[in-house]
Order: sequence, then structure tokens, then C-alpha cells
Amino acid sequence: MNAHYRFETNKTLLALIAVLAINVAGCASRQAYTRGNRAEITRDFDTAMIEYKAALDRDPRNYEIRLKYEQARFNSAFQHFEAGRRAFDKQDYQTAKMEFTRVLEIDPTHTLAEQQLAKVNEVLTSRSRKEPEPEVQFEQLKEETRTNPTPQSQLEPKTRGPIDVHMTQDSKIAFETLAELAGFNVIFDPDFRGARIQIDLNKVDIFEALDILALQTRSFWKPVNRTTILVSPDNQTKRRDYDELVLKTIYMTNSVTSTELTEAITTLRTLLNMRYLMSSTSMNAIIVRDTADRVAIAEKIIEDLDKAKPEVLVEATIMEVDRSTLRQLGILPPQGTAVTTTGGTGGTGTSTGTSFPLNRLPRSSASFSLTIPPTTAQFLATSTNTRLLQNPRIRATDGKLASIRIGSQVPIASGSFQPAFVGATGTPVVNFQFVDVGVNLDITPRVLLNHEVSMTVMVQVRAVAGDRNVGGVTQPVLTNRQVQHEIRLAEGETNILGGIITDTEATSLNGLPGLKNIPILRYFFSQEQKSRDSTEIIIMLTPHILRMPNISAGNLRGLYTGSETIPRLRASPEVPAIGAPSPTPGTPAPGAPPAPQPPAGQPPAPTPPPAGAPAAPPNAQPQAQRQTNSTVMFAPSPLTLPATGTETLIIIGNGMDFFGVDLTLSFEPGAVNIREIRDGGFLSRDGQIVAFVQRMETESGTVRISVERPPGAAAVSGTGNLVTLVLARGMRAGDSTIRITDFRIRDPQQNVAIGQPAEVRVLAP
Repeated sequence: MNAHYRFETNKTLLALIAVLAINVAGCASRQAYTRGNRAEITRDFDTAMIEYKAALDRDPRNYEIRLKYEQARFNSAFQHFEAGRRAFDKQDYQTAKMEFTRVLEIDPTHTLAEQQLAKVNEVLTSRSRKEPEPEVQFEQLKEETRTNPTPQSQLEPKTRGPIDVHMTQDSKIAFETLAELAGFNVIFDPDFRGARIQIDLNKVDIFEALDILALQTRSFWKPVNRTTILVSPDNQTKRRDYDELVLKTIYMTNSVTSTELTEAITTLRTLLNMRYLMSSTSMNAIIVRDTADRVAIAEKIIEDLDKAKPEVLVEATIMEVDRSTLRQLGILPPQGTAVTTTGGTGGTGTSTGTSFPLNRLPRSSASFSLTIPPTTAQFLATSTNTRLLQNPRIRATDGKLASIRIGSQVPIASGSFQPAFVGATGTPVVNFQFVDVGVNLDITPRVLLNHEVSMTVMVQVRAVAGDRNVGGVTQPVLTNRQVQHEIRLAEGETNILGGIITDTEATSLNGLPGLKNIPILRYFFSQEQKSRDSTEIIIMLTPHILRMPNISAGNLRGLYTGSETIPRLRASPEVPAIGAPSPTPGTPAPGAPPAPQPPAGQPPAPTPPPAGAPAAPPNAQPQAQRQTNSTVMFAPSPLTLPATGTETLIIIGNGMDFFGVDLTLSFEPGAVNIREIRDGGFLSRDGQIVAFVQRMETESGTVRISVERPPGAAAVSGTGNLVTLVLARGMRAGDSTIRITDFRIRDPQQNVAIGQPAEVRVLAP
């Protein structure tokens, strides 16, 4: 007896312990679920995922917890992926690697994160090896292979930098003079006719001087090779004969549809009047064949248009609340009664049911009965509250329709008649149309450059409200809640649509006539029923911009594209033309310190050859330059500058075979101000028109002067004024020196002789 009692007691204790353990586990699961829900509300999806996982481990059969865990896991992976993508765009590759790795830890099946992580690792590996980064390699290739229509890329002049040109002579001679100054050979089209012109240019380079001269003579020039140019009359026939065409394949990285390629081709044809265009849909490219200027402009247009399209993630919260209340109050009296008679013979109880008025009761021994229905008293109040909540997310591309359907499809019958013979009735045919029931969301976003989003939105909530018989066919009755409009929101701004759209209230009173209208007492002789139904729908939309087009200052800057008939890519005043080469090595950049000048009495150091020029053979010797007895001197010497005004300083030459003279002067910019440089008249004393070119670099205190007689003219000899300088005081007082550091004389055969340098002391008391 005692053993049996102890056994039963142990069983009871074990059962009690098991029940307590289950309750404790359930309580812990609910607490973890609550913590996960709170974290999800604050968008801390990592914590929410951990808490939901803990709750799911304690209650693995709870499918609601499993669903919340999967949602939190997806949101956490998405959040880390977006953080990694933003870090990748900012070239913060270490952060991007950490975020993408975290995504794969959360969701190992996330293929896109795996691809992005591989790209990050490839970039980091290339950086460690000091190799070009793969992500920017294509952009570098595009930049390096950009079509360069500028003549600077095809010619190698010996004169660079700003020069001054003043001449009045035949246009052919002017072209020959400029070409000779730049070290070019010049050839003319047989139809080119020279005319006497006057040209006065200050601070232009050799290419600008040639362009201005061509504009003044209604001609054009083009490079033939590195050292030769062609000059021809400017007309459509000559352009067609001499303009060379460039074949280029322009690859597009963001425009992927045939419609977008067609739009790009239409744009180029309209703007540039290009004839030779072809699209390659398979390679996502456009093939063009035209002049170098047109091709370069086409590349600029494609670069401006071929941008990554913006993308938007729209969070939609759709909530519909149905509230209904019902109240029944009162005592409902009987609405009628029934009389039953019974009769019989010899005391036999045979009953017959007869309906008759009360004033005509039968005069017999038969009996009758009167049945009164019971009185019903109801005191009832009911309330229902139904909530439908959807929280879809949809990612859409700029200008593209994005749709989401959450729910089911309900068939709706529609009838028609099959055609029959003449005089016969057609056969009815029943067709079924499927209608989407649930949440339907259509969004067409337009992302603006000020980080606002304009959206055309259609939100529709449909539900089955019951069935109705229509013509013998049972048809479902659908409720429809729909909002369609266009809104404009800032990035991250939430817009609330909708509100209370239905509110129905009904009251009915059922009781004895007359008595049911007496206040208070009516509840004893009648029954009142009140019902109220209200439906409220709330729609919240929040856009998040995921991608914006990479528009740079170069895309916004305008281009100088020549005339309407002759498109030509020009450099704007602020920036060089697209594809223009970098400054030639040896040419100081703006703002760079000047190159050191050689000491007085020594020739300048040789200039390194331009980039791309062939190197001299190892055993090649520099061409010897002969010395000459010709001299140069300053007058007056020394020179005293007045306190105000200017003073003239003359450079006098003396010698034989003066056909061309090149002078390089150095001065102190702070002490001397050179106001004007003029031809002295020595090389033009016989009436010949000379080419006078001067270039002054004030910051470095250098002046380069070139004077040359026209081709075919004889050299001059003797003594005369080569150059006239007009000087004024500088910013500071004190003595300074003006030196001729390089003095060279050229004869008609362009043989160069080096003369003796000279200097003058300039006094500024």
C-alpha cells in the first residue's frame, strides 16, 4: 500500500515538473518573441533575428515565429547588403568586404552578395599588387581611347605657348611664315588663291594663329603628318575630299534595350547629321563612321546619356480595419396565436383541427385549445474588429512600372452567345474572367536629381464580401478600395493615403403597435436593434533611393561644336577640348615655377624631345651651330627710368646676312615693367613685310622675340634697330639688369649662327 502510494506520488511530481517546464519554456519563448518584435519596430533586424531564433528554438512548431524569423533574416541581409553597396560606391572596400561577408553569414544563398564580395576581393588584390583596379579599368580604357580631334595630337610644333603675330602680306606667305615658325611644312590645294591680308594677334599659340588666319582667308588647314599641314579653300567639296573619317565602336554600359539604342542613334542623327550609324544589340554598342570631331562629340553625348538609371525601394504599409457593433435590447411580445378544436362520439377523444373565428365556436361537447407563443427578452451586445495588414516592399527602376500582387484570383462568370444559323437562337456560352483579390500595388517612380521622387501610384485592396445570385448564377461580391494619383516625396518621407471611407449605422424597432413608441416602457413591449459598420483603410508609402546617376561637372558643361555646317569640337574658355592631350613634358604648367635660366653668356640647355618622338641613334652627334661675328647691343646704356611715364630701350644689331633673328631676354619682373615690344625696322628697311612674333612670360621674367623676312627675300647686312622696348618702373625701386641670354641669326637657307649676348643696367632711383 505504501509503495503504491509513493509510486503514484512520484508520477504526480514528474507530471507537475513537466508541466512547469513547458510553462517556463513557453514563457521564455514569448519573452524572446516580444524582444524580437520590439527590435524589428526599431529596424534593428540583427537583434530581431537573434531573438526570433531563440524563440523558435524553444517552440519549433510555432509557424508564426518561424515566419517572423525568416522576415527578420531577410531584412537583416538586405540591410547589410545595402550598406556594403554604399561602401563599395565610395571605394571603402574594407567596409564593403565586411558587410558582404556578414550578408553571406546570414544568408549563404545570397548570390549577389557573393558576386560583390568577389569583386571587392579582386579590387583589394589588385591594390596590393599595385595593378589597375578591375572596377575602373573599363572607364580608364574609355578615357584612354577617346577620340582626339585636336591638331595638337597630330603635330609636333617647335614653338609652344602664347606668341604675338603682326604682318601684312599675301595669305600664302602668311601661312608659310607661321608654318616655318612652328617648324611645319605647308602644302596648298591647287585651287587655293592668295590675297593680301593684315593679321595682328596677341598672346595666341601657333594653332590658334593658323585657325584665325584660315578663318580670315575662308580656308581650312589640316595635318597631313607630324610635320606637314595642308591649306585648302573651305567649301563642301573640299571638306568631303580632305576630311578623313574615323570608325569607332562606342560601347554602352547602362542602356540595355533596343529602344534605348534606337533613341541614342536618333539623337546623334538629329544633332550631328550623322549618316553612318549602326547599332549592335548583342554587344550593346553603337558603331559610327564620321569625322574625328563628330565622333568625339558623339562620344560626349553618349557619355552624358548612358548613365545608370536610378532605382527606388518603396515600402508600402496597407492596413484595413473593419469595425462592427450590434446591440439588441427589449422584450418581444408574441406576434400571434393558434386555436385547435377536438371532438368525438361516445366519449372517444378524436381530435380535428379546424380554423374558425372565435365568435363561431362550435356548439358541441367538443373542446378547443388556445396556444400563445412565448415572450422573448433579449439583452445582447456584440462587437467585432477585423484588421488586414500588408507590408510589401517593391524595388523599381526609374520610369519603369513595378507591380505587386498579394492575394488570390477569383473567377467571375460572363455570358455570351455563340453565333448560329439565320433564324435560330444562338447557344449561350459562359466565360470566366479571373480578378485579382487582395492587395494590388502599381508604382511608376521618377527619381529627380534633387533626391526627390515623383511617383504615379495605384493602390487597390479587394476582398470577397459574399455571394449573390445573378440570373441563376452565383457570383462573388467584391469590395474595392482604390487610390490612384501622382505624388512627389523627398527621399525617406512617408506619405499617408486614405482614411475612413465607409460608415454605416442602422436602427430597427420591432414590437406591439402603439406600445413600442412609449419611452422607457417600450422596452417591455418591443425590441430595439442597432448596428454600426465602419471600414477604414490606411496606406503609407515611403520611398528610399538606392541608386542615382553619376552626373559629373563634365556632363553639365557645354561644348563648343563649331558652326552649323561644319561641326568641330572646340575647347571652351575654361577647359580644353575633350581628348586634348596633357601638356607636353618640359612645358611648365600654369602656376608652376619657371625653368631655371642658364647663366649669362651660355646657350640654353637643350629641350627634351616631345613625348612619342623617335629617339636619336646612340652614335648620333648634335648638329654644330657656327659662331658669328654679328653683335647686338642696347641703347642707351645704362638706362634711367623716370618716376612716372615710360622710357624707350633699343636693341641694335650689327652683322651680315640677317634674314631672321631670334632673341631671348631675361629681366626682373618686380623692378622693370615691359609695356610694349615693337619691330625696330632693320629687317624691313627695304620695304619688305616681316613676321614679328613675341612671347613674354612675366612671372618668369622671360621674353622671346622672333623677326623674319618673307620667304624668297634676300638677307640684309649692316647696323640697325632690331627691336624697340617700352619700359616703365616696376613695383620696387632699385637697379636691375636686362640681359640677352640667347642671340641667334638665320640666313635665307635657315642656317643658324649664334651671336654674342649682351646686357644693360637699368637704373630706377
